[in-house]
Amino acid sequence: MNNPHQRRVIALGFFDGVHKGHGTLLRCVAERASRLDAIPAALTFDRHPASVILGWFTPLLSTPAERSRLMGELYGIQDVIVLPYDREMMHTSWEDFIARYLVEQYGAVHVVAGHDFHFGYMGRGNP
Repeated sequence: MNNPHQRRVIALGFFDGVHKGHGTLLRCVAERASRLDAIPAALTFDRHPASVILGWFTPLLSTPAERSRLMGELYGIQDVIVLPYDREMMHTSWEDFIARYLVEQYGAVHVVAGHDFHFGYMGRGNP
């Protein structure tokens, strides 16, 4: 479903599981997507960034498939994008992440993230 011609409102986050805090963010995405006539979506990674950046093993509360199912069933998220977090992703600037992934590849018209979310090389991007 990665058609860039489809408009998406995208939640950004690692989403190690789907808990109430994530639910607040995902509800916001669904509501905004409805107002913007867009697909409610979430973007996450296949592994925790610390596992690549610091070499730490980070246990996950649920698998990407379980996260996708829960996001859809509980919060109406229709498209869960799971990107590989690897060395290339680790070195992607926040500007390139927005342009290449969010806008060009996934058609983002609005993005929702927690107040303390950071992304892009060295965490330089923020809400």
